[in-house]
Amino acid sequence: MSPPAQQSPLDEDQFCCSVCLELLKEPVTIYCGHSYCRGCIEGCWDQEQEKGEFSCPQCRETFIPRPVLRRNNMLAEVIPETSGDISWTGRWKKTFLHTATSK
Repeated sequence: MSPPAQQSPLDEDQFCCSVCLELLKEPVTIYCGHSYCRGCIEGCWDQEQEKGEFSCPQCRETFIPRPVLRRNNMLAEVIPETSGDISWTGRWKKTFLHTATSK
């Protein structure tokens, strides 16, 4: 029998908002596939309201009318994990270790 596969560490960039550069809060994914904090993308699009054309801050794809934002359930379930099931790397490793021990 072969040994169980090792889990690969998760890269923090997969879970960071490119607007605030923090861990995604209330993650939503827009039509082009990029994910943001709900508050961050709403703030960006509020600034574009007068133009009536809304764009992705990352790839600049445009949307008319303003897209309805839907929660990204997969990201929302993965991000709060602070148990030993996920091996974080980089700056978030310390954050998750801290929050896991302070509960």
